[in-house]
Amino acid sequence: MKQIMLFRKTSLPVLLAFAVLVSCNKNTDPVDYTYNFSLSTDAMPAGEGVSLKDGELVGLYLPDYNTTIAGKIIVSDGNMTVSATHELPIAKGSAIYPYYPYLADCKGGKVSFSLAAEQKGDISGKTPLAGDPFSFQSGRKVTSNGTVRFRSLVSLVDFRIYSSGSSAGEKVESVYLRTTDGSYVSGSATSRLTVSTVDNPQTPGLTLGEGGRQQYANLTRASVVAASISEAKDPNIMLIAPGTYSGSVTVVTEVATYSVPFTDMAFNSESVKYYYIDLNGSKVRKTGLCNIENDKVKGFLDAVEKNPYKVSDYSYTYVTGYASGTGSSSRLDLPKPVTLRWTNPATDNGNKVITVYSDPAMTETEVSVSAASSLTSAIVYNLIPGRTWYYKVVNGGKDLETGVFKTTGRRRMIKVGESTYGKNHANNCRDFGGQVTESGKKIKYGKIFRGSNMDETSAEAKKIIREYMKIGLDVDLRNQGSGDVGKYQYDPLALGTMHTTETYGSWANLSDKTRMKGTLTKIFSAVEKGTGVYIHCKVGADRTGYVCMLLEALLGVPQERCDVDYEMTSFSGAVGSRTRTGVNNYYYVSKTEDGVTTVQGVDFINTFSGATFQEKAINYVTNTLGIPKATITAFQNAMLE
Repeated sequence: MKQIMLFRKTSLPVLLAFAVLVSCNKNTDPVDYTYNFSLSTDAMPAGEGVSLKDGELVGLYLPDYNTTIAGKIIVSDGNMTVSATHELPIAKGSAIYPYYPYLADCKGGKVSFSLAAEQKGDISGKTPLAGDPFSFQSGRKVTSNGTVRFRSLVSLVDFRIYSSGSSAGEKVESVYLRTTDGSYVSGSATSRLTVSTVDNPQTPGLTLGEGGRQQYANLTRASVVAASISEAKDPNIMLIAPGTYSGSVTVVTEVATYSVPFTDMAFNSESVKYYYIDLNGSKVRKTGLCNIENDKVKGFLDAVEKNPYKVSDYSYTYVTGYASGTGSSSRLDLPKPVTLRWTNPATDNGNKVITVYSDPAMTETEVSVSAASSLTSAIVYNLIPGRTWYYKVVNGGKDLETGVFKTTGRRRMIKVGESTYGKNHANNCRDFGGQVTESGKKIKYGKIFRGSNMDETSAEAKKIIREYMKIGLDVDLRNQGSGDVGKYQYDPLALGTMHTTETYGSWANLSDKTRMKGTLTKIFSAVEKGTGVYIHCKVGADRTGYVCMLLEALLGVPQERCDVDYEMTSFSGAVGSRTRTGVNNYYYVSKTEDGVTTVQGVDFINTFSGATFQEKAINYVTNTLGIPKATITAFQNAMLE
């Protein structure tokens, strides 16, 4: 596609020439008048990535006619012309107000644009432009027609990122600008074209609308941190409303987040502003990636990644070198928290409220905690790994600090409640998500959780389960009415939620077609509706492990990675060791007792036909349990990223 770049250089203006092509018709059909305008290549704005392309439309507002006509850009041999058609001849001296991109609704010279808060990649075609008004001159032999000069209605900020330290070479993922003075930098915007841009070079008739205004703009674009300021040439162009602001800019890389504050900085619309950021600067605050896997879990997962398990050999395991011992009070089944820090103000207004948000607009609350007035830090648990998070510290109703950080990890273990550690308390809890399938897809977080029973879990913990984990289906795999349950006959978690009615006290129950079909159908239905699912038995090991393994296999998690998920139960001291080498109830190696061999767990799924572990599981669920293939496909679509 041909295109012409708009650079502000010293090139001579190209006079605007008009050729009036009148289409005559002896009949009574309407007559259209076609006008060809020449456009100066000295038009604004300058800067990499800003262009007008062949075939695009610009608007031409004619106030004398209270109408707008569309002009089509034609690029030929480096020259740009705009061809427009109007049903009436334009009178000599009539004013013309050009603008881009073309919008038909331009009543009274007002044009509404959307200045996106979330911006991605190249901004070409996304920059609202307004041209200086000029007077129409009819005829072909005209010596002076004026020059059309486009100006940007918004501020173009090009962040050039480098490091005088060790950060050079890091891959930039996003650049996040937030104001702290209450100013709005993005949202719906309106330009009054009849206000001359010459008279208003800073804000040429642009005002942000009342609806959807935001105090931030977030640019997602891949670039690389340069080794010096002279090498900082990767464009990271962001569009914001012109103005003078105070706030901060945060650069998120694959390694860390870097935030630098700014005060009373002017962003005008006259040209591209080059904002050079040294990630090693004295005012830059660096926050490393927050790994939420505790050290023991991380060590185990690292070991398995380095030397994956072999399904042909169940004689070895890695987990025993990292996990808790039975009865251990060490909470190795918990995630590592994220610590957020701030500087106390000179005038303290009591306790602080620290809120973590999942979106840059800071509207979607993920978790909120409080801290005493004397503290300068707080910890938060249970965040999803691999995400960028935004937080705010509020003191006395005023924003004390805002920031950005990124979490890493492969699995999301969950701290549900108090530190009491026993078989009737919340432990061995983790998110089903984060696992990677054979095809490379990742299971979504926040859909299904697994763990132990909650019979003696506190009301506070149940609030986390219902409101934070958003559990709406309690899949209780225990054998109700027997010694399998603890203090309560039915799990209090089930109050106010859906509850399974199938019970499992033996492998015969787990392999029972009617029971398992009932359990899986409830899980599939809940997931499809967006309802959170909590799967548990008494300690969340074997019956829970088998059902979760079956779900994992349906999604395409290979057998050796199902082994890893099962072994992670070993980190719960209240449960004890669960390894791929042991003969354990319902999950793994088939066992022989009194001369009778019971084929169970993984061995049972492998008895079905199929080239892969997934195909065997699907064969069992569809052909033996009678669950339609379409239901399995819907489950996969809902669970896989």
